[in-house]
Parts: sequence; C-alpha cells; structure tokens
Amino acid sequence: MAYEDSPSLENFEQGLPEELPGSDGNHKSLWKVIVALGVLVLVLGAVNFLKSGTMAKIRGTGKVQGVIVNEAEEPIQAEIFVPGTTISAKTDQAGRFEVVGVPSGERSIVVAYAGSAWEYPVQVLAGEVVNMGKLHFMTTVVPED
Repeated sequence: MAYEDSPSLENFEQGLPEELPGSDGNHKSLWKVIVALGVLVLVLGAVNFLKSGTMAKIRGTGKVQGVIVNEAEEPIQAEIFVPGTTISAKTDQAGRFEVVGVPSGERSIVVAYAGSAWEYPVQVLAGEVVNMGKLHFMTTVVPED
C-alpha cells in the first residue's frame, strides 16, 4: 500500500471499523492455501516413510523371496504361509514368490502344493530381503489301503 493510500487517524475517530481499508480477504485465502499445502506435505511424507525400509526396521519385519520347483526342477504354483501369522502369498507361473511383512527372527515358511506341505526354516532380518533361492518341493505319495 502506498503512503498516500494509507489510512489516517481521522479514519479511526469513531473506533476501528469492522473491516479495515485494503483488507479484501486475500490474506485469509492465502493462509488457507498455505495450510492445505502444509497438510499435503505432511501426508505425503508420512506415506513415504511408511513405505520406506526404515519403517520395516522399526516394525521389525522383512521380506522373504525365492523360487519353488518340483522334483523335475520345474516351477510350481504353490501357496506360501508364515505360521503364527495371517501372512500368505502365492507363487507366479515361474514359481517365484515374495512374502512381505514377515516378523523378524527365526521363522519358517510353509509351502503347500497338491495336498502336501513342507516347512522351510528362515532367518528374517528387519528391513531386509532374504532370498531363499530355489526350494525343492517333494510331493509325498500316501499309499492307499
């Protein structure tokens, strides 16, 4: 505001007016935009942190991955479970799997296929990916009586 346009004391002889000269509400709108952008930055930062490896280390979880093959070294489509949790996954057509959110420590994964299941021990490290490599799944045949 230029000096010539600024209010004088005569403008305030009757007290403060309800709306001051030159206040057109732009300041309120500007503050609303600043607050909205601040909230957006905080939300995006929180989402980024939750997806980061840092959060996995804090939670104490890791990933387990590998490939499931049968006796003939062919990939199989199996289901993978982590005992004591609700965590599960399935292999893709190439037999690859990745189980996310596995609690750290000495664990095991159970591979289920064609009515059989095998348990494989694994040491899960917080915030890390443990590659179990190629796991051989041997189907068991139960003789009929």
